[in-house]
Amino acid sequence: MTYVRLADSNCGRSAGKANPGGLHGSAEVHAGLICLDSALEMDLDLQQELFKHALNALVNVPDLINQALEVYENEDGLISVNLYDIPPHHS
Repeated sequence: MTYVRLADSNCGRSAGKANPGGLHGSAEVHAGLICLDSALEMDLDLQQELFKHALNALVNVPDLINQALEVYENEDGLISVNLYDIPPHHS
């Protein structure tokens, strides 16, 4: 199962540098996380649009185990999609 969170303090990098991934960052293994967030008001239409971007980004991703997919719309409407490890791998 993949968790979907909307503009939540436990969501992806928005959880802060002290605890990246929020609750998922403390798990040794997790199913993955999809974060939908916007600088604008998040209504149902925007949620659906951002989720479509997430689905398109996942086409070539075999799984989200220990990863997060973050879809963010900034104030000018530009949408960014980022895939990263949670917890982050340190080298």
